[in-house]
Amino acid sequence: MRTVGFMALQGMGANQIAFVLKQPEDKIQAMFEDPTLQEMFAREIEARGKYALKQLASGMAVDVMLALHKIVLDPAAKPSERINAGKEILDRAFGRPTPANKNGDADGDEGFVGANPEETLAKLEAELEAKLQEREKRRAALQTDNTQRP
Repeated sequence: MRTVGFMALQGMGANQIAFVLKQPEDKIQAMFEDPTLQEMFAREIEARGKYALKQLASGMAVDVMLALHKIVLDPAAKPSERINAGKEILDRAFGRPTPANKNGDADGDEGFVGANPEETLAKLEAELEAKLQEREKRRAALQTDNTQRP
């Protein structure tokens, strides 16, 4: 449990910790919900301040983006949930949209000026897929390195 906590405080997400420790991701996820580990996080954040909190958050970023992506693609999810998840992804990729005109008039078009939402979503999905493939290549390389060690 402490090992998982220390790894999380170094900026590793649940999926990365599960890979390194060769444990199922759901088991690691359950550890994150354990009160003992949450107390450890609270003590570290109190002792180290914003830095510890930033490390925890950065480690969870990949997990959060994957969860949002799953919601967007889940046909069983409510349309409002899918839309909100999509908005969160777009906000993180491009920033929050600003009014098209500088005065902020209500009659101006709002959102990404000249952006096609379908093209934007396709681009995001392609980028996410590329990152997932890159991560799998790194995992395979790590496994190869680990098997070659004496």
